[in-house]
Amino acid sequence: RGRGGGGFGGGRGGGRRGGFQRSGPEEPRVSSEVQVFVEGLPLHAKIPELVQYFSSVGTIKSDRETKKPRVWLYHDKTTGQPTGECTITYNDNQTQQAALQTYNNQMYQGHPIRVTPSIVKPHMAKPPPKPIGGGGRGR
Repeated sequence: RGRGGGGFGGGRGGGRRGGFQRSGPEEPRVSSEVQVFVEGLPLHAKIPELVQYFSSVGTIKSDRETKKPRVWLYHDKTTGQPTGECTITYNDNQTQQAALQTYNNQMYQGHPIRVTPSIVKPHMAKPPPKPIGGGGRGR
């Protein structure tokens, strides 16, 4: 008694049951189940070419706002030059697994590439849960 703070779990984020919760900065990083990290790309690689090549195993996830495929090309923070690395986010784990098996240690435009699961914060590792009560029912 005597501590105040009300009923629900107190402290940070207490009482918010369910819903989306971000990972704290101190939480360890984990392997993503839907995203791959690609190394060894030619420095002139462009997103449309990457989308075409890496979507042969399945659908690349689209960004909710821009509707563009979730492909991120990395650039050096100081020089702004491309690093030859990117991340690609697929819709599901099966497609990510197919991408890892299909593209790792292959040649992309004459460059050997390495494809591994991305290392992400825990809340980003799994695909988002499907909305409950979505469309497609009710006949």
